[in-house]
Amino acid sequence: MALGEMVGLWAAALLTLAVLSYLLGENPLFRLAQHLLVGIAAGYAAALAWNHVLAPRLMRLAEAPRE
Repeated sequence: MALGEMVGLWAAALLTLAVLSYLLGENPLFRLAQHLLVGIAAGYAAALAWNHVLAPRLMRLAEAPRE
């Protein structure tokens, strides 16, 4: 198993345990997992918006001849 796969496996396992720690009540581990999820989702949405909406439109504007 490659190093990257091993790091991803451990990160997934630890985050799963952090989410399941909510069963013990609201705690800092659960809050960390919650904030990571929201931050990663927001970053992913911003990257998708840039790559699929904003960048292509800016390229079309830059290439369009002025009339």
